[in-house]
Amino acid sequence: MRAYLTVSNALGPSPYLICQVAAAQSDLQEHDSSTNSFQRVRKMDPYRIEQMNFFSDSLYIRQNGVELANLAKFFFESHKSIGRHVVSCARKSHELAQDFLKRAVKMCPSNASIWVLLGHEFMETKNHQSAVTFAGVCLYYYQQAQKYRPADSRMLIALGVIFSKLNRKSDAEKCFKKAFQIGDVEGNALTNLAKLYEEQNDSVNAAKAYEAYLSLYTEELVGDLNLIATACQFLARHYLNSNDLDTAYTYAQRCLTFDISKEEGHRILRLIMNKRSKEAEQDSLAARANHVTPASQRMQAAMVTPVDCLRPIGVVMRARLIVRILWLTPV
Repeated sequence: MRAYLTVSNALGPSPYLICQVAAAQSDLQEHDSSTNSFQRVRKMDPYRIEQMNFFSDSLYIRQNGVELANLAKFFFESHKSIGRHVVSCARKSHELAQDFLKRAVKMCPSNASIWVLLGHEFMETKNHQSAVTFAGVCLYYYQQAQKYRPADSRMLIALGVIFSKLNRKSDAEKCFKKAFQIGDVEGNALTNLAKLYEEQNDSVNAAKAYEAYLSLYTEELVGDLNLIATACQFLARHYLNSNDLDTAYTYAQRCLTFDISKEEGHRILRLIMNKRSKEAEQDSLAARANHVTPASQRMQAAMVTPVDCLRPIGVVMRARLIVRILWLTPV
């Protein structure tokens, strides 16, 4: 981006250079700056097609539905964002979202992300047969895209999501792990892997994935804090069930910092307090049962005779021994 800015300062404003800068800003999640740059390009070159997919993504993230609708008249890239915008803002109108996405598919059938969204929309309307069909088509396009971009973690994560929906859990696990190993661009490989383990009731591996995620990503680095809140909730419950109350307490305290997990954090803290009080009561009862006083020690000592302590021989016993000795001694 610095190189494009340097060239732009030297040569003056150019639609191509401004588009490259705007696309870089969109990748860096600087969507306000990206939107302003693309709006400059639209005024200079209203029929420009390149990089408009970044413009539509930035508009969607900023929830600018009016600008998205205007952009949708000219570019298919914006139709997928229109579909998502309709779902999130227009009273969950999934049928309307499907219409927009179908138009986008007709304009560009090789765009895998549109197929993904269309499959999700069919799933939302409980049309599972169509959802599976579109998921299969989406899988094909993502496999083709991954061949040409094998080092792109986003392609691998998309493949993993589709594999998971098609109940190919082992393939999904491989995709998420590889996406993390080659460098997770969007930072969601570990969370997807943890959710996959949750679906398989593998709480141990899910906890490992969530802990790795929390150790790598902090609140300052994550755009969606709900991901951190979800990880803290799961880990607090997991360690509570494993009776590791100290670790469960730590994660439950972190839950209190997020609105979405605050109530669950308070509930887990109450359970931890109840468990600790019961354990303290049991320890107290055990200590009372095993408590030994000096009086009880003297009583036990009086009742027990050591094995190696010789008992005194009585007078009658001594007389009997003398008789036996005299009887056995030869004259």
